[in-house]
Amino acid sequence: MGFKYFSRLVIFLAALASLAIVAEAQKSVSQTTNNQNEAQKAWDSLIRTKGGRDKLYSVTNILTESYYGTTRLFVMSNRLWQFSTGFDGQPDLDVNDGHMAYAASSRGTYGSQPVEMDPCDYERMMFLLETKSCKPEILGVTRVREGKRVLDVIQTVFSGSRVDLAYEPEEQLVGEARVYWSAGEIGHKYRFDKYVDVDGIKMPTMIADSVDYPKFRDLDHFVPVKISLNVDYDPKIFEPPFIATTKDTWKRKPQ
Repeated sequence: MGFKYFSRLVIFLAALASLAIVAEAQKSVSQTTNNQNEAQKAWDSLIRTKGGRDKLYSVTNILTESYYGTTRLFVMSNRLWQFSTGFDGQPDLDVNDGHMAYAASSRGTYGSQPVEMDPCDYERMMFLLETKSCKPEILGVTRVREGKRVLDVIQTVFSGSRVDLAYEPEEQLVGEARVYWSAGEIGHKYRFDKYVDVDGIKMPTMIADSVDYPKFRDLDHFVPVKISLNVDYDPKIFEPPFIATTKDTWKRKPQ
């Protein structure tokens, strides 16, 4: 009798333990689901403040002109034209037609390789957050205190890259984007300030861009950036021959 009683007791306790494990797992799943639901609500609120999905989905291209002398034209959903000035003062041109990447100087193209541009490239999506061709994965949201500031931080994934977007709850405008290069390590950080209305969409006019390496950290200061949407560009800029001439080469030529 004693052995049977003991066996039944062991089975009973094992069953209780199993129920406890299942209950804890269900609780964990429920908490994860709730957090994702809250994160989606927070994201939707961010999109509304940004200008709304209708406005964002109507963007066909975005032009950024920075103080550093770099002009970038992203054409949805996978083309890039970029003009910059090198350390030697000579013009450089980088073009991706969606399938091939080309590098050129004032003397012409000097390199090319097959590279398909990603429509969810985070360097573009940080300005738009969401487009018709790119909807990031929303992981969760947390509220943190950094010094005297209270921030909401939405964890997202843009094309395999973990990007945390931090903003003040009252403003609902992204103040910082933290890009993770590996698990738990922030590799690239962007800060945004002084938002203005650009064709019904809130865009920053100041940006700070830094890489998390000691010798680059002192570069983390704001510089002006001008952002234009749906510009009238010359489609021939994505056709060879590629030659770096001026930062305005992207403009459509008068007929």
